[in-house]
Amino acid sequence: MVIQESFMSNVPVLCSDIGGMKEKIVNGKNGWYFNVGNSKDLVNKINYLLENKSVLRKMDKKFFLIKNIDLNISELIDTYNSLI
Repeated sequence: MVIQESFMSNVPVLCSDIGGMKEKIVNGKNGWYFNVGNSKDLVNKINYLLENKSVLRKMDKKFFLIKNIDLNISELIDTYNSLI
């Protein structure tokens, strides 16, 4: 939920490169990921963002779009109906 809440506020995310977190991030578009377990990579990403704050302002807002629950439910029902 944190990633979706961040996107709803147009805030990019920095997360590890595993599982569902990585699947929601388009690296460099709506956030960045670092190699899980690699603290140096995390530090490098944080330092990069601190030294290049203009990158945050230039992010493409279309990558922050989140489906609302009604649209998500409608799409799921359509998918289930097509499978029946």
